[in-house]
Amino acid sequence: MRKAIICIAIGLFPITTLAANSIIGKRIDKTELDSYQYEFKKNSDFEFTRSWVFQGKRKINVTKGVWEVGSWNITFEDKEPRPCNLTIYAGSNHCCHQYKFIANNLILTREYGSGDICSNRVLIKGDIQKYISKSIQEEMATKLANDPTFDPVNETIKDTFR
Repeated sequence: MRKAIICIAIGLFPITTLAANSIIGKRIDKTELDSYQYEFKKNSDFEFTRSWVFQGKRKINVTKGVWEVGSWNITFEDKEPRPCNLTIYAGSNHCCHQYKFIANNLILTREYGSGDICSNRVLIKGDIQKYISKSIQEEMATKLANDPTFDPVNETIKDTFR
């Protein structure tokens, strides 16, 4: 019996490892390319980057934590257990997702947790910095088109030292 349990545990290890390897990397929200990035690192470190514009200025917030792949059930009072196979602990967030791949898309379905990190998402491989840079260029072009006195060089310098 003990050998059977050890064989099952050893047999499941490669599956979990392969699943984890398929998630590793930077992934951005498919519908908001310059807003949300999930970075799953090889050592189980995790970073969630949120980007938004406030009063005409781009703001960025990074929340760090850890992630793991496994198989759990979340049970709430008077409800059926719900499966969960990806858990994220970041900042004050604890999220449990069902994840799957459809083509090159990583689909996260929230089973437990709240906030931006725990939301349902369709993620694609990519780096948010590429899209933030593009958004900033578009914002500068719009300001330049609408305000003939706007100086993008001085504006960039002012933003750097704020």
